[in-house]
Amino acid sequence: IIGVNSTWLLPNSYMNHEPIGDLVKVARGTRSYGAAAIEIAYVAAGMLDGYITPRLSPWDFAAGLIIAREVGAIATDINGNEMNVLKNSSMIVACEGVHRQILQVLRGVN
Repeated sequence: IIGVNSTWLLPNSYMNHEPIGDLVKVARGTRSYGAAAIEIAYVAAGMLDGYITPRLSPWDFAAGLIIAREVGAIATDINGNEMNVLKNSSMIVACEGVHRQILQVLRGVN
């Protein structure tokens, strides 16, 4: 089950929505709690398998990034690059295997 805000599934001015739509199609289910901190914490607690968002401010993800890493989750930007807590960023957070699968779907790799 992947946490994703439904805003990113529709055409928008920030990004191409189709890759995230592809991810939703292969996921068992999605949830949207409306707060990045909660969704990242749910991944850390095992209540979500992953969380993805194309746009967050550092204050939205910095604390969750630390928590996720402490429990062994992988947290990167949407391209698989290390997160920068001083800049706005996209985010994928999940266990290693799920993180890899999310990146493959977003990149169109089967």
